[in-house]
Amino acid sequence: MISESDKELIRQIEKNTGLEFLEKEMDGNLCFAQNNFDLRDEFKSGFSFSDFNYFLKNFSKKSLIIPSEAATFWELVEKGKNI
Repeated sequence: MISESDKELIRQIEKNTGLEFLEKEMDGNLCFAQNNFDLRDEFKSGFSFSDFNYFLKNFSKKSLIIPSEAATFWELVEKGKNI
């Protein structure tokens, strides 16, 4: 279950970056473009809850900054995967 505060952050990320939040993680070929790990970030049109959590790993709740561009969001997701 996604908390109300997380839902608000997700809406802000969608608004600022133009990316769409994908509520369900897709399996198989159904949404290949979103599940393809080889797909470059600039071609992705949406993000998953896992991506959102990796993004959050970069911040404490007090220092959270919503990126204004999709590229910055994806950079922070990648950085969060290594934390």
